[in-house]
Amino acid sequence: MWTPQMVWERIVAAAETEKALPDSESRFRVAHSGSWPSFPDSPEEAYGYGDARVRVSPSMDSIDGASEVWRWLRWIPLKARKAVFLLAAGVPARRVARKLRVSRTAVFKMKRRGIDHISQVLNK
Repeated sequence: MWTPQMVWERIVAAAETEKALPDSESRFRVAHSGSWPSFPDSPEEAYGYGDARVRVSPSMDSIDGASEVWRWLRWIPLKARKAVFLLAAGVPARRVARKLRVSRTAVFKMKRRGIDHISQVLNK
């Protein structure tokens, strides 16, 4: 029995998995880049005393779960799909509303209706 809360948690997990995947298109987005490494801003950073940036690759199970969620999202309209995914990825509702050219209330309605529809289809 799928509840809307369970569906939302799976969508959030899929968004986190998507963020953890390497960006294969990033090399095309940089207008100018040099081959030199970035210059450290402080002596602490230069000698490695700062926080380490560790990127953890997602597991195959989490990638499979994300693929399943992408299939679920096809069941809802495109605008609602964008709203649900952007909110799950942590984008503020105000920015989502501006991007989709709707009100914040409409963004939350699209999210609720989309998740409710997905949970109803999964329960059939």
